[in-house]
Amino acid sequence: MNPNISKIPALFPPGWLERTSSDPKLAREEIHNLALKVKRVEDENSKVRAQRDELERNAARFDRRLTAIALARDQEHAQVRSSECAHKQTQNQLEALERLRARLEQNVREAELERAEANTNAGNLQRRVRRLEAELRKAKRVSSDVLAMSAIKKLATDHSVGRRLAAVIHPDKVPSELTDSASELFCFLQTIREPSEGCTRSV
Repeated sequence: MNPNISKIPALFPPGWLERTSSDPKLAREEIHNLALKVKRVEDENSKVRAQRDELERNAARFDRRLTAIALARDQEHAQVRSSECAHKQTQNQLEALERLRARLEQNVREAELERAEANTNAGNLQRRVRRLEAELRKAKRVSSDVLAMSAIKKLATDHSVGRRLAAVIHPDKVPSELTDSASELFCFLQTIREPSEGCTRSV
């Protein structure tokens, strides 16, 4: 026998069933009381079920609110991550632009140095060109002098032409301020015409 059975209170007191079954009036009263108790228990159970349903509805509502809050939090986190990503991209673009600016500045400095060097080289070339032009003019003058001297020598070696040239530039035939120059040219012609006789006044 289970020893715990004796500890459970009896549903009806001892002798209750015998007394009730032997007394119809008492039986009706007990049945009525039992019906009231059952009705009260059923009402209490209905209230409990209603409270349980309300609690379940509240729990479902709270679950929906929690789900909405979690969704909003996830969306906010996603926006934060997107904002951080956009900020990182912007930062990367700024850094790339800064590197580009530095390269452009370096290119500008190098271009300025190259331009200064080109200007220096151009100045040197211009000076060389001017020097070459001066030397060319000088060479042309020397060449012209050489050609003129060769022509004078050729004319002087001709007897009749040389004689007439000597007569034209004879020191006695020119103005006094040209006597020295005429004497030099006359002596030059005479040394060409008559090398053995040297410079003489006779034509």
